[in-house]
Amino acid sequence: MRQLSLFFLVWIIFSCDTPKSNSHQILCTTAIVTDIVRNILPQNFEVKSLMGYGVDPHSYKSTAQDNDLLVSASAFGLSGLNIEQKLTPVFNDFAKNKPVISISDGVLISDLIPLNLEKTKFDPHIWMDIKMMMDGVKYLSKQFIKAFPKDKYSIQLKTNLYVQQLQNTFQYMDSLLQLIPKEKRVLITAHNAFSYFGKRFNFEIKSIQGVSTLSESSLKDKKKIVDYIVENKVFAVFSEHAVNSKNIESLVEACLFKNWQVKIGQPLYSDSFGEINTPEGNYIGMQKYNALVIYEALK
Repeated sequence: MRQLSLFFLVWIIFSCDTPKSNSHQILCTTAIVTDIVRNILPQNFEVKSLMGYGVDPHSYKSTAQDNDLLVSASAFGLSGLNIEQKLTPVFNDFAKNKPVISISDGVLISDLIPLNLEKTKFDPHIWMDIKMMMDGVKYLSKQFIKAFPKDKYSIQLKTNLYVQQLQNTFQYMDSLLQLIPKEKRVLITAHNAFSYFGKRFNFEIKSIQGVSTLSESSLKDKKKIVDYIVENKVFAVFSEHAVNSKNIESLVEACLFKNWQVKIGQPLYSDSFGEINTPEGNYIGMQKYNALVIYEALK
């Protein structure tokens, strides 16, 4: 009964939204941030994305076609932690006059994975921990309410509904991944995007490239991973959508040379999700897809 009342309230709020002609334009960087922001803002917000399906945020540069989007936006939504590294100067400039909100600012520093001893750089792939992202979503919501106080109640209501969906997704993933024996929870991927996932679900994470797809891997690093796969009899390794699969394929070949056959699991989504209008074409669908693919390959 309570859920019916809640959804009835949502319907009332949406039906009373400001017409599109008076909409606020919000520009987000990655497809993941765009999907999240669309889920917490009401209909009188027009949310657009700089990066479409399958775009690598590590390497994305602003283009001339982006100028109109940047200038017309009322506020910006970012992932943060330097994942949009080539766009940093652009948003630093716009931040002087418009709200620039990074979802990573809502995450505790103590929960971040440092990339150096000084703890001045952190792994930016926080969306791989869906529990951590709940904090980020709540922070986004508060910042949008500050920027657009007239929409406070509709933003709060949509945020509460979305956070509950994220919680339900986490419970699904956790129950599925717990079925994989602990000794088989080894996730070997093309680049290091799954450390937060591994920390949350107790997986050993190994990757060929570093946290950026722009990083290079050495022959020595590849040999270490091959030796690890053979010695620990790892069943499967994983390529990633939007990341070249040649490094993963070379791992398989090197393992065969050492008389160990390892399969390549279905490609995982790391820095972006699937095509629009597919089950994995949104943040929640991406998380469910990854969990199921990993379970099927390693169970």
